[in-house]
Amino acid sequence: MSVIRRLKSPQETLVEDLGPALSVISVNSEARGLVSGSAPLDLDDAVTAGRASLSIGGGSDGELYLITALLGTVGGDRDTQIELAVLDGSWTMPGGGAPMLSIEAFVDRFGLEEIILLTDAGDGRIDRKMLIGALADAQAQAEAYLADRYTLPLPSVPQLVEMAIADIAHARLYRRELPKNVEDAQKIAMRNLEAIGNGKIKLGIAMAPSTSSDPVLIAPGRPVYPDRLKGYVR
Repeated sequence: MSVIRRLKSPQETLVEDLGPALSVISVNSEARGLVSGSAPLDLDDAVTAGRASLSIGGGSDGELYLITALLGTVGGDRDTQIELAVLDGSWTMPGGGAPMLSIEAFVDRFGLEEIILLTDAGDGRIDRKMLIGALADAQAQAEAYLADRYTLPLPSVPQLVEMAIADIAHARLYRRELPKNVEDAQKIAMRNLEAIGNGKIKLGIAMAPSTSSDPVLIAPGRPVYPDRLKGYVR
């Protein structure tokens, strides 16, 4: 049995490719019961050109669902399970700024299981407040390096900046000693941000205009010969 792990927001409709199939025999979903009175998922299956797909909508923010699909294939019936986390992915910086990295992109980078493990407060789901706190702290560090050279918010977020924020936030989620690979990635991220800040790495976007208001002072020059060559005879 194959198991697929996915994340989606309550308003999003996720279309999952279930692979080769002649038919979808049955589809069932079960909520873990982490949210009181959680809403059921909206499921719609289809088979097109020999491949089965499942459209998944609805669900309650913070809930975990287990979806089981029984497929009819050439080699016999096959079960596929989807472990689905429903999470509101919207967030803003404490001062109201736009995020440079989405929750979805962060989870895609490290895997749903990893993020649940790092933020789980004991109920088996992502602690949204903890996750957003780590992302906001990491973005604040990135902005501190970017602000002197680029106008914030950036017109688009370069991949290098997204990677740096992701690796810094990932490290911040560890409540104990960092694994070496996570620590190394964090150090590389900080070095890259420092290089962006001092201009060694260019992001390929327009730099901030100079805002210097210091007046330019022009002092009168002194003659090379103070006596203006008085008495000089050629």
